Amino acid sequence: MGDTSRPRRLLGAARSTVRRTNNTQRVGAVGAIALLATAPFGGLEAAGDPPLERLSIGRTMDVGPYDVTVEKVFTIDSLAPDVVPREGNRLLVIRVEVVNDSDRPQRLALLNDESIGAFYARDTGVVPFEDPTLPMPLLFHVEDERTFENGDTINPGVTYRIGLVLEQSGDWQGEQIVLGVNHYQWREEATLALSAADWELAGPMWEGPVPVEDPGATSQRPEDTQ
Repeated sequence: MGDTSRPRRLLGAARSTVRRTNNTQRVGAVGAIALLATAPFGGLEAAGDPPLERLSIGRTMDVGPYDVTVEKVFTIDSLAPDVVPREGNRLLVIRVEVVNDSDRPQRLALLNDESIGAFYARDTGVVPFEDPTLPMPLLFHVEDERTFENGDTINPGVTYRIGLVLEQSGDWQGEQIVLGVNHYQWREEATLALSAADWELAGPMWEGPVPVEDPGATSQRPEDTQ
């Protein structure tokens, strides 16, 4: 696979630039955004009423308690030892910035549960990981260069850079994917004893084509991703 440290540096290549231009505290805490698992990537046709707002690289979206910005989408050859694709395949990475804009820690499941995932995508060429125990997507903490763990929370007022990692077929020849983001609404505490006040999925809100940088590339120079 070559230099397996490159993908990790690639994920965080803009780290120093961001720190110079943004004073938001960036700490090694965990949290994640997941692609909607009820329709595996490539199969979901989103429908919205009113019409969906356009998603684009760099646009910040109000997703429940979070401010979410899609920074870039790109391919890499490996994230060894966390995940290595089958021979001939590559990894598709959706790199996002997430800020917990609420006044309390938010549970990871809000954005990582199979039934309430924040992101969905199609035209991706994504295939299941060979290891069935790996989540889809694999959630990679860019600053700490490690995968996320279930059960963690996202602390308030802190910015997180996250790589959503998926395996992509080597046969995929596109130059862009269609990416969408759902929004949430606050549900007040219900009458049932086990129902508590919480955020609940309200459906698609943003969608649009986003370019995949260096599609099909098996290696990239970290400085090219800044």
